[in-house]
Amino acid sequence: SLMVRRVFTQFLSVLLLSLLCLPIQAATPDNESGVVLTFDDTFVDQWYSFFTRPDMLGVKATFFVSHWHTLSPSQINKLKELQAAGHEIACHSYDHKSVIDDYKGDSTRVTEYINSQIIPAIHNMNASGFSPVSFAYPYGDRTPQYDAAVRLLLPYLRTTFSNKDKPLSQVEEVFHNSNKNYEYLASEGLDNISLNELDEVEQAFIRAENNRDIITLLSHRIMDDSSPEAILDY
Repeated sequence: SLMVRRVFTQFLSVLLLSLLCLPIQAATPDNESGVVLTFDDTFVDQWYSFFTRPDMLGVKATFFVSHWHTLSPSQINKLKELQAAGHEIACHSYDHKSVIDDYKGDSTRVTEYINSQIIPAIHNMNASGFSPVSFAYPYGDRTPQYDAAVRLLLPYLRTTFSNKDKPLSQVEEVFHNSNKNYEYLASEGLDNISLNELDEVEQAFIRAENNRDIITLLSHRIMDDSSPEAILDY
């Protein structure tokens, strides 16, 4: 299960940010260190319960929502409340199809991808009163050709990166500097499936603080370790 609660309790000095800009600049006030904290999919009720707690009101995140057409009116209202509180509500495709597995990374299918995964998702979000500008690729699967097409509609991109041979603090791709611009932000996970234990997260935060870097992280569910669902991968 996600260890966000303990991480936040122990590292309240770390600045948590939403996604920024294309070319993406992972910027903080006065070049402080920080964390870009993101969540994927449709776990709206868990996100809302956690981030509306009194001790979490100062923490902001970006929520990349897929399957918008399956959300209940209650969940959409919860997302509106989160947005009003300063969180970003962003796009995670229409129904979570992979650029690589489902579209084979085929550059001749880019228009098909845009018409089936991006435009309908944006339309559904617009119809609910949201205007997304950020996009996270399902499974982190992407190519430069797909980037160029998606960016015309959703300019700020997030992907994923993992290196199980290195501790989180040494995965260079997920650390960003506020003085540099990025075509997209690569992120590493906090879920069980990511295998990043609490001590690894601590060391990554220490590195970010010492180097005035910003680390980009992603997750899905938020639950206590004691929850029956905590045995799930994410």
